[in-house]
Amino acid sequence: MTVNFEALRAANIARQQEWPGNDKADAAFRALEVADEVGEVMGAVKKWLRAQRDIAGTTLTLDDVADEIGDALISLDLFVNELGLGRITPLHLSLSRQFPTPAKLALEAFADAGELVDAYLALDAAPSDRTKQHHHDRIRDAVTGLAYCIGRLAKLFGIDPNAAVVAKFNKTSEKYEMATRMDVQACNFRTKHVYDACTTCGVDDVKDCMTETPAALKGETNGETCDP
Repeated sequence: MTVNFEALRAANIARQQEWPGNDKADAAFRALEVADEVGEVMGAVKKWLRAQRDIAGTTLTLDDVADEIGDALISLDLFVNELGLGRITPLHLSLSRQFPTPAKLALEAFADAGELVDAYLALDAAPSDRTKQHHHDRIRDAVTGLAYCIGRLAKLFGIDPNAAVVAKFNKTSEKYEMATRMDVQACNFRTKHVYDACTTCGVDDVKDCMTETPAALKGETNGETCDP
């Protein structure tokens, strides 16, 4: 469950060549885009939690969360490419023994996006090459942290982040009548639960764990752990 950032970069570059107005999308616009898309991930998680907790208001499904995760990772790659920082480095995704919650991971992603924006603004105002290098390094760290956090969130939900990226990329291309497509891989958004069996909620089926027994994902574990 990792993202093929090499394929994503190639697809992003190809599509931007046919995207009207792409020449006007500078680094500041790309940073704004990342912040916006990460905010939409948070909104999707919030509305998914509403459905799980029977809270009145607009609700969303895991497919909607996957859609926003795909958008966030696509926009993050566009930002990194605009700054000429190379490709995002895939990291091994793991969940700590302390079972995280969707809300906390979404908030961590928001914090990482904030650090990325702050580092970009500092880079833009840096008075010297040495200072610029420092903020370039900050941006690289923030990008790595944000990609990792979004990946962990996807893993918690049983979402394949690469499938989410491919599906969202092709959905957007179709919507705006762009020719560029990513290769569709035979995989589902929702895969097996990240644990063979969760010792807190006591189930091994992702649907059961996330709907019929939602306590662990609602942050109601009270410090208990889920062992892989």
